[in-house]
Amino acid sequence: MSHTAQRWRHEVADHLEAIVRILRSNGESPEEAAPATGGGEGPQDAVGVAKRIHPVLGGTQERVLAQVAEAHPDGISAGDVARALGMESPNAHLTLVSLVRHRLVRKDETTHPQLYFLGPRILAELN
Repeated sequence: MSHTAQRWRHEVADHLEAIVRILRSNGESPEEAAPATGGGEGPQDAVGVAKRIHPVLGGTQERVLAQVAEAHPDGISAGDVARALGMESPNAHLTLVSLVRHRLVRKDETTHPQLYFLGPRILAELN
């Protein structure tokens, strides 16, 4: 099996895991399910906060978010995320767009290449 096919299978598996978690959820809002406790600002702290905010994050989203958190406060491009994680650039970009939509990551459109930073929802709980 090619390397690309293996990565694609891992991506599909991550998405399927997220779907299963959604189907098993009992309908509580993330805030009701896990109250905020705050914490530091390391990559794993940011991922932990993100999982409390959005408990159905997939593995790929967690790995991408950890890269964004590791680059905090300088920001990171989608290309740098892709290279660091050995994934295709379009997949990194789509994952970052999803994280932006949930306000877990913020995109600075004034930079070239565009940079991604920890989003307001995570920063509010880390501070």
